[in-house]
Amino acid sequence: MPRARRRLTGRALALLAVLAVTGLSSALPMREYLAQRGAIDELVAQQEQARATVRSLEAERARLSDPAFVAAEARRRLDFVLPGETPYVLVGPSGAPGPGAGAAPSAPQPFYAELWDSVRSADRPPVTATPSPGPAAPGRTDPVGVPTLPPSPGPR
Repeated sequence: MPRARRRLTGRALALLAVLAVTGLSSALPMREYLAQRGAIDELVAQQEQARATVRSLEAERARLSDPAFVAAEARRRLDFVLPGETPYVLVGPSGAPGPGAGAAPSAPQPFYAELWDSVRSADRPPVTATPSPGPAAPGRTDPVGVPTLPPSPGPR
């Protein structure tokens, strides 16, 4: 009975050596390729984030170039009043202007802090708004310290 013996021939060894060298020589470039793909993906994400920032800044620029918005912000932040309007200033119990009289708005409190403040202030007398006594001279301040603008000329 002849025994079938499989031997590794010279051709098989050469083929195996060529495949091993090819695999080893392509491992480093493949690793570099995958690292570069990861870096490209990160840069694409950064670019998209930068585009979103540019879009939001362009929207803010358009909003700030609107004269009506600028006038509303001047009224809200700087307490500007138009000619013919009566400015009101809330005066606290100490005689000093109360909250909202030219002060910048503070961060909103949580509901439970506002609730507790309302419970503590329930027995205090309410703060009433006092109108200014009348129009002050143009370019001067009225008795409560609100600057007035000169009256605009009427329609001709």
